[in-house]
Amino acid sequence: MSQPLRVKANGRLCPHALVNNGQRWHVRAFDRQSRQFTDFVVTRIKALQPCAESPKTAEQPAADSAWLQPITLVLIPHPGLKHPEAIMLDYRMQDGELHLSSNAALAGYLLRAWSVDCSARHQLSSGVCQLALKNLDVLSSIEHLAIVPGAGH
Repeated sequence: MSQPLRVKANGRLCPHALVNNGQRWHVRAFDRQSRQFTDFVVTRIKALQPCAESPKTAEQPAADSAWLQPITLVLIPHPGLKHPEAIMLDYRMQDGELHLSSNAALAGYLLRAWSVDCSARHQLSSGVCQLALKNLDVLSSIEHLAIVPGAGH
C-alpha cells in the first residue's frame, strides 16, 4: 500500500491501513483532494488505478497524527442502570472502571460499536447504552464524532 491510488476522476489516496469497524472495512489514507487523512469504505471504491508518483512526506503514515495519537477511554456502567454491578462483572471492571487503549482515529468506531453513552450528563437511554464514557474530555481528540453516541449532546 505504499503507492498512491487513483479512486475517482481526480481523487488520489495514499493508503496505509485497513480497518474493520465491526460492520465494514475501511481504508485509512491520505486524501490528496481534501489534503487530510481519513477513512474510506472499501466497498464504495469502484475502481483503482496505481499512480506513478510516490507519497510525499506529509502523506505517509508517520504524518497521520490521529492514527499515532494514543488515547485511553475510561468506561463506567451507565448511571441509569438499576444493577451496575452486573456490568462491572461483565467487563471485569476494576474499581468500577474499564480502561481501553485506542488511537484517536479508531476510538469513535469502538465507542459506537460498544454503544457507549458519551453525552455530557449521560442522558441517553440506559436500555440502549450499558456503558458511559467517564473521561469526556477525550472526545476532543477523537475523529468521526458524528458516529459516537451522544457526543453532540
